[in-house]
Amino acid sequence: MVAGDRACISAGRGLSAVARFGTKLDNKWKLYVLGGYANARIKVGYTLGTASGSASANGDGVRVGAGVEVPFGTNVYAKTEYRYTNYEGDFSRHQVLVGFGLTF
Repeated sequence: MVAGDRACISAGRGLSAVARFGTKLDNKWKLYVLGGYANARIKVGYTLGTASGSASANGDGVRVGAGVEVPFGTNVYAKTEYRYTNYEGDFSRHQVLVGFGLTF
């Protein structure tokens, strides 16, 4: 590469179908693990001197993770989840999710 050359690899939209298995701790907290199939749109962009371009493709992969849910009252909970996805072509993604939810 020469000064000014650039390359960027990024993941666009992501889809997954996962199963989640867990257990209750202290009759309140829920601890769980998840695993399943994932698919993402992988984008590559580059600039080499005066030439530039981009390409994209779908990448299939495997997602695994773990999380915890904590109740706040009878119908509200908060959760934190870690996800690792390994796509074909030696591309991987690490994600942390923090969320709130309602049960009914």
